[in-house]
Amino acid sequence: MLQRYHEGLCSPEERDAVIAWLNETTPSATSHPSPAEDDDPDIGDRIWQRIQDNQGLQQHQSPKESVTTGPRSIKFKPIIRVAAIFLAVLSVGTLLLFLKKNKNPVDAPAAQITRTVEIPNGKKGQLTLPDGTVVYLNAGSTLRYPDRFPADSREVYLVGEAYFDVTADSKRPFRITTDQTVTEVLGTAFNLTAYPDEQQTVLVEQGSVRFASLHASKELVVHAGEGARYQTGGSLTSIDNIPTDRLAWKTNNLVFNNHRLADIAKRIQRWYGVTVEIKREELNTMTFTGSFDNAALKELMDDLSFVMQFRYQIINQHITIY
Repeated sequence: MLQRYHEGLCSPEERDAVIAWLNETTPSATSHPSPAEDDDPDIGDRIWQRIQDNQGLQQHQSPKESVTTGPRSIKFKPIIRVAAIFLAVLSVGTLLLFLKKNKNPVDAPAAQITRTVEIPNGKKGQLTLPDGTVVYLNAGSTLRYPDRFPADSREVYLVGEAYFDVTADSKRPFRITTDQTVTEVLGTAFNLTAYPDEQQTVLVEQGSVRFASLHASKELVVHAGEGARYQTGGSLTSIDNIPTDRLAWKTNNLVFNNHRLADIAKRIQRWYGVTVEIKREELNTMTFTGSFDNAALKELMDDLSFVMQFRYQIINQHITIY
């Protein structure tokens, strides 16, 4: 029938059948992307032109022209003519699909970006993670987290101290990794301390967490009102009651509970963004109990020096205790 069509010998019914077949199989049909979709109305004609040239066609017409202008006067041997038609239809469809895919490629997953939040000494910060978890960062702390969490996990890295109010998600555990521990939760509120110069501790206010050593196969499940401490060597110990001083920082309260002056000095450095030098060695082991509600640095130092019987001076953000 194709041969008869190209020789102009088809009956009207046969001619209509060929035209219908061409409409279904040419690149202008809906089974392939149309040139108009690529914002270039001439692309189909140019591709068809190249295919016709490659097939040795003696007359150059677009697929649309072939359908609407009637029989062609192209002289083929019967088998070559039919093969050329099938090859032309297949080639145009393939080329147009290739061009469409290259112009509008399927979006690949965007590369994950790691974000870092650093809170300097003397400051505090608060942020909301991509899953809705709220994090309060204490002075001198750093948190690294991805700009989006994958479908099966939520992982962040902490140096310093932070209070986490974790959004519940049973399918994606929330993990906080430090240089020594891993804390895993599903949805809870807790405080994690991971300063390089302090013992790492977790204090759970709501829910429960799994507190594990990163370098040893040891872990503890810590429930609300309890805590755990990481010991040198990888061992973990339980804390029966949450020390009030460890959660007070979130509300700008500085609380000391029988703390040594050496440890108090570290807290002062982070809290106020200063440096502290203790000149008298015996002062390091003296202890102090008390609390300060958003106190100014001089007010704090006046009270400490009065109770612990030392003198101090502040010069250019440096405190000398003697």
